[in-house]
Amino acid sequence: MRKFIGFDIGGTHIKHGLITEEGEELSSDEYDTHYDPDALKKAWQEAVERYQQNDDIAGIGVSFPGYINPNTGHVPKAGALTFLDGCNLLELFGELTSLPVTVENDANCAALGEMWRGAGQRYDSFICMTIGTGIGGGLILNRELLRGAHFRAGEFGVIPVGDNGENMHQIASARGLVEASRQALSLPSDA
Repeated sequence: MRKFIGFDIGGTHIKHGLITEEGEELSSDEYDTHYDPDALKKAWQEAVERYQQNDDIAGIGVSFPGYINPNTGHVPKAGALTFLDGCNLLELFGELTSLPVTVENDANCAALGEMWRGAGQRYDSFICMTIGTGIGGGLILNRELLRGAHFRAGEFGVIPVGDNGENMHQIASARGLVEASRQALSLPSDA
């Protein structure tokens, strides 16, 4: 039975776990997202090495915010992780391990997961919307992931919805709602 490491890199936390190819979760953990590239890489590599101590790992899957070309690894816009805008994720993570690495947009991964093992199993087409530090979406059409010509299909967070042109990330994400509440309650920015 082959085992894989999965990483869900978000703007607040990085969740990771070990799963079988059948989708059975064997273990999981998380740590805070580092906004320093060296700290981000070091924490990621340490997590991979911990899994490799006890298991024979076949590969690593990384879900990541932003517009990602999963074929080349290029990420022109890395969501909340703006310090990684323009980088190549396959190169970034590939230099930290000898294991094969696959990268995909986080909301696309959520949609694929729902189609494989979750609420989307019974449907040929559906929308999966993710709400966290940012807002994303994955589109499944006839049991196929729809990425779009520029890998931006389902990126609902950039849609302008506010009175002054604010996008969904700014208004309706967890971060946006906390900021709006802070302002409405006249709390200091460090509260």
